[in-house]
Amino acid sequence: MILPLSDWHALSLQLITTFAHFLWQGAIVGIVLAVALRLCANRSANTRYLAAGMAFALLPACVMGTFTVVHYSGAAIFLVEQTVEQPPLVALPARKEQPLLVELPPVDVSDLQQQPSLASMSQPEPIDTGAAIHSERNWSSLLSAVSPYLFGLYLIGVAAMLIRIGTSVSSSTRLRGAVAAIEDAAIVRIIAEQAARIGLKRIPAVGLCPRISVPVVVGILKPMILLPPAI
Repeated sequence: MILPLSDWHALSLQLITTFAHFLWQGAIVGIVLAVALRLCANRSANTRYLAAGMAFALLPACVMGTFTVVHYSGAAIFLVEQTVEQPPLVALPARKEQPLLVELPPVDVSDLQQQPSLASMSQPEPIDTGAAIHSERNWSSLLSAVSPYLFGLYLIGVAAMLIRIGTSVSSSTRLRGAVAAIEDAAIVRIIAEQAARIGLKRIPAVGLCPRISVPVVVGILKPMILLPPAI
């Protein structure tokens, strides 16, 4: 059974090229989002949330689209081991070549002395394109050599960020476990008025947490506002 083998250098080079293009793509998405949020300052919170959600959804789409273009324009990232049978070598008899005799007409030496010398004729200076090609090849070979290490550093950064997110989720879970319900009617009324003022269709979940000193928001799918008891 023949199994495909991945070309690590080609894959890492294509991924590093994709992430390099993603720098300016992400910057453009961020600028457009900032302008959209400024224009939607007087709109409801749902409108601003929808604009931010669309911008965040566009980021992985940019990465996948760029990688597709880079992959199809670059080398293959999968190599397949195949055994190719070599045809038998057949010894061919040596062919004896006959010398070629060419008869030249007689040349007058005085005519050659009157002709201008080739060395005295002005020759156009050739354009030196070898330096630019050599420099481009050096950059390409250097990027191809360091791309696996750059991709390894990127994976380490991604792992560190995932660990940070996991720690934050674990901490928010512990905070939600220490939440107490708000029994003050005045605070409940203020929360309802603020939710209606910013255009929320429903009142968010709000609770008191003795482990915090400032208001925070925890949760992703079901966010919750936590208030310190001293508020």
